[in-house]
Amino acid sequence: MEESCGADGKEQVQKALNAQLLNIDMDLQREAKRMIANLTDKMVLDLKKYIQHISLSPDSINNDDAVTPLMKYLDDTLVILNESLVKENLDRVLHGLWRLLLRLIFDTVAENRGVSVEFYGRFHYTVEALVEFFHAEGEGLTLEDLRNEDYKALEEELRLNKCSSNELIEQYFLEKICQQRTLKHSKFGRISVKCYYEAADQRLTVEVLHAADLIALDANGRGMNPGAWSFTGRQEGGTLFVRSC
Repeated sequence: MEESCGADGKEQVQKALNAQLLNIDMDLQREAKRMIANLTDKMVLDLKKYIQHISLSPDSINNDDAVTPLMKYLDDTLVILNESLVKENLDRVLHGLWRLLLRLIFDTVAENRGVSVEFYGRFHYTVEALVEFFHAEGEGLTLEDLRNEDYKALEEELRLNKCSSNELIEQYFLEKICQQRTLKHSKFGRISVKCYYEAADQRLTVEVLHAADLIALDANGRGMNPGAWSFTGRQEGGTLFVRSC
């Protein structure tokens, strides 16, 4: 080629060939995405049916029994696809199917607000079972791909809604503790308090547990001594007590 076209001609031919190959590859990718979208679209009705089965299952039913029809449908479908598609296209189908399942489950949960904790627990079990199914002990999608932002949002929604009141309170304080550990040092110092309400006496008590590095605000420049701080005031509907420990 170099002898017939010269060095410059050879370079131009290579650029043209590379451009053609790139265009062909992009066309193939678009066609693959279109076919995968058509495939997953055809599965929507069946998936909705099996997800509705999970949604309408009585709270007394075992989670495995509620999820089994969906898992069997997916297993039967992917066995056929595994025999028909190369690994790259199979992975594309799995990604599309995973996104579709997350969206369908999220929509179902959004349509059923205020239901029993067993409902949310059942779908939380379903999502985790699907993660294990699609991961396939490392042969399928990676856990990083499965636990994407959509998964995290759905998992948190289900996890919190399936908790009892006491578990939610505990989770709230655990998150507050984590926030405190990441707080940056404040120029105003640090203070830790404990608050509790005594319903019988309609009294809210705030105890100062610890204070450090507080800036001096008094005229004498000594700042606030938490050990000497005490306040009692009348509040609407009860009494407010503030004292140090």
